[in-house]
Amino acid sequence: MRLSPFRRARARQPSGVTGTARLDRRTSTLVGRARSGDIAVIDHVDIDRGAATALVESGVKAVVNVAPSISGRYPNLG
Repeated sequence: MRLSPFRRARARQPSGVTGTARLDRRTSTLVGRARSGDIAVIDHVDIDRGAATALVESGVKAVVNVAPSISGRYPNLG
């Protein structure tokens, strides 16, 4: 059986999350600039509930924290 020479391979979708990366040392500043679908890159040791909620409400797809999110300095309540 011979395959048609006109058949094209399907275009592959990129795996993972794609979007515009927005970065700032201050999470509060980044939240003000972030748009829905962006990827937030932050430097926030011991991220707190307020910062996490603000990031979720801004509509970012993903958050990359370059600092330890939980350092052990404060008790982790879940």
